[in-house]
Amino acid sequence: MPLSSPDYPVVMGEGSAVSSDGTPIWFSDSGGDGPTVVLLHGITMTSISNFETRFGFGDDGRAVRVEGPTVASRLREAGARVVGIDARGHGRSGRSPDPDRYRGDSHANDVTAVIDEIGSHEVDLVGYSMGATSAARLLGTENRLRSVALCGTGPRHVVGDGVTSAVGFELAAVGRCFQSNDWADHPEYKPYRAYARLDPMHDFESLGAAFLGLESVPADRLSAAMVPVLVLNGGGDDPEDSAAKLAAMIPGATASVVGSADHGFACSDDGFQAALISFLSQHWSP
Repeated sequence: MPLSSPDYPVVMGEGSAVSSDGTPIWFSDSGGDGPTVVLLHGITMTSISNFETRFGFGDDGRAVRVEGPTVASRLREAGARVVGIDARGHGRSGRSPDPDRYRGDSHANDVTAVIDEIGSHEVDLVGYSMGATSAARLLGTENRLRSVALCGTGPRHVVGDGVTSAVGFELAAVGRCFQSNDWADHPEYKPYRAYARLDPMHDFESLGAAFLGLESVPADRLSAAMVPVLVLNGGGDDPEDSAAKLAAMIPGATASVVGSADHGFACSDDGFQAALISFLSQHWSP
């Protein structure tokens, strides 16, 4: 539905890491000596619009920024050091119109570069939608993970071991709309454009490349998980028991569906935020 651009909050600290292919990756960092939680946003969003902004409905039915707690603010209140990463092609990070720059482990390598840069030996990883695919790719490869929350996702983002990804066609179609800026034949994809417009730093051609290059998670990354994993979806964003089906692919993972919010509003739901922080804090040292 229509969105208006919010007046984004000021980030307390920021930095940049250089990824394995030379792409600069921007991140915010609240600092402190609390448990480090790294936040990975969804496609067309940024770390600020996804996790530092609370959305509600205005009098005209448009989704607008409203006052109230956010995922990031509640984590800080719980004592965490919160690090928010802008994915490549998004916000303040490096961008490219070439889809090949977004394939495979490119996003996961960016996260590794940021963890290296901030010097944390143990982190909790929270991924939402596209960010969940990046987090899932690190389950079998990153040994500094303490716990992982995969949010706003499901098995349609997984490929291998008899599982066939269901997202490729739609991602490619949306990507072509962004790169051409021609939406006439696909009005159903305009909500993606509305979310992209929330951040003036976005470049549509690079966002299109991110859609075209994004690949599903290999199933063997999920089966290699060695840390606690929560799959968390909003009550209006769990088609066909997606959370439970994805959790069943991950050893020891749990699934939770909380509240009634859809994909665009789950991170603004109080119950969703509480469930996420309850899971993460279980694994923090007293």
